[in-house]
Amino acid sequence: MLYKAARKDGIPNVVLKEMQGLLAEYLLWIFRTTFKLGTYSNRWQSWDTIVLHKPGKPRYGVPKAYRPIALANTFSKLLSSIVAKDLSFMCENHQQLLPVNHFRGQPGWNTSDAMHLLTHRIKGAWRRHKVAAMLFLDVEGAFPNMVTHWLLHNMRSHRVPESYVAFIEHMLTGWLTRLKFNGYMSEWASIDNGIVQGDPLSMILYLFYNADLLENAGKSEVKN
Repeated sequence: MLYKAARKDGIPNVVLKEMQGLLAEYLLWIFRTTFKLGTYSNRWQSWDTIVLHKPGKPRYGVPKAYRPIALANTFSKLLSSIVAKDLSFMCENHQQLLPVNHFRGQPGWNTSDAMHLLTHRIKGAWRRHKVAAMLFLDVEGAFPNMVTHWLLHNMRSHRVPESYVAFIEHMLTGWLTRLKFNGYMSEWASIDNGIVQGDPLSMILYLFYNADLLENAGKSEVKN
């Protein structure tokens, strides 16, 4: 993690690790001001997307044979990590923020919890002499296809503090990226949806984005 490729700003992660004593106070004022003024640096809203070959593919003439890697600004990812931890802490201490059966992206919840709940539901159905059925969904391009205005709506409806909602709105508005592969670099292109996969906020934001799906399923279960 420390020696990953440097972002567009040219700052590798190891600089934050080794220089944290010198940088912490300056970054504190920058990050506080970001919230106090309700703004987001436009230098954090543009990044390079490196297009890599997926190994072992028989043909490289199709888009799915490539993997895009976004090199976002180092300081913006650090701020995203802090906000992600804050949101996770809120969800951990205020259970009403997210459905109780959301098992990813939250401290103290993991796959084992999901399997225990699944086993409990199946055995419960058997005890009532019923058949248990399951539906598994694999959402393709989940993070890049997230619709921003629905995400903000869900965050507000789940009572996330407005300062965090405003931060997310500023962060996801006005994004620009350019593609780099095989010595080619594209023109800048605007992005109006989604969040970068691998961003520290991507998982916790997606939990809010699809929270209604689990809540509606739970209401149907109660009616039945």
